[in-house]
Amino acid sequence: KQWYQRRVRGRQVEISSSQLCNGDENARIKIKVYDFDEAAAPDLIGICEVTLAKMKKCKKELVEFDLINPKKQDPNCPGIEGVIGAYQTALQNVALSGPTNCAPIIRTATRYANSCAHTPSGGQGYLILLILTDGQFTDMSACVQAIQAAQSSPISIIIVGVGNADFSSMEYLDGDRNSGTRGRDIVQFVPYNKFAHAPTLLARELLAELPGQVEKYFTSKKIAPLGMKMH
Repeated sequence: KQWYQRRVRGRQVEISSSQLCNGDENARIKIKVYDFDEAAAPDLIGICEVTLAKMKKCKKELVEFDLINPKKQDPNCPGIEGVIGAYQTALQNVALSGPTNCAPIIRTATRYANSCAHTPSGGQGYLILLILTDGQFTDMSACVQAIQAAQSSPISIIIVGVGNADFSSMEYLDGDRNSGTRGRDIVQFVPYNKFAHAPTLLARELLAELPGQVEKYFTSKKIAPLGMKMH
């Protein structure tokens, strides 16, 4: 007899597969995740649809489930003020802690980049993912795989190392240092402390490789600039 186990507020609950999905491992199961609050109504974090077959894989490997909140589907922020506001809101709702896993962020950004490659008005989309980190990524191997999978997508990744941590392994993600193992270079890593005294030099270093990365992507896809033809 198969059992699906989950934890609810510290208590373990067992549900037989016949109760959970009528014994059908490929039947869709909807899971709602809430942020429990004793002083107020629980807040919905998100909803995901899974199958028992996929959940059983969690025993052997890392499996990601995307939590979708219907009320928070718009990922866009209006200008830099919107970005700062979103950051301040996030700080009030999440607890900062390790490990620093960045591969899920890269994969999510890649999916978003692919979805906006062509705009409704007929334009051309390209996404720049900016990551600020005060330490090295703990899922380095998964990050490399995510970056390799993103090479054919309209995305560039700029990583800024903030603080005095050891960022030596982060250099491996930068295509300049590891050009022999990947295709299109889409990553630029910059240690903030090295350019903190010179904002102009920092900006130049951050954006130095971006024009070439954008050009290589559109050239590889044989996409000409708007109003022009490929030769």
